[in-house]
Amino acid sequence: MAINSAEFETLWQNAKTQPRFRKAELPIIEADLSLTGILNQYMAMVSRQREWGKLSQTDFNDLSAAIDALKSVLTRIDDRGLVAEAVSQSAVIIQQKLGGRVS
Repeated sequence: MAINSAEFETLWQNAKTQPRFRKAELPIIEADLSLTGILNQYMAMVSRQREWGKLSQTDFNDLSAAIDALKSVLTRIDDRGLVAEAVSQSAVIIQQKLGGRVS
């Protein structure tokens, strides 16, 4: 895009007094740090590997059954709640170590 010197001067003066910027609107990403969340991601990865022929259907089924059994126990003990509580406690400890300098 070619501009003439008058247009450039106008842009330059505006840039000095009113710089152009855009406010980024990004979605908040909530990471699921629970073992259940990690296992879900792992199974998605393993599923792709199976689709690409790098894992047999039998091995996939055995792995899936074992992970489903583990996830059943994790649901019963509220794995996500345990992780959330641990993260919260860690945040408190970090804030205490920093002497309350974190707001």
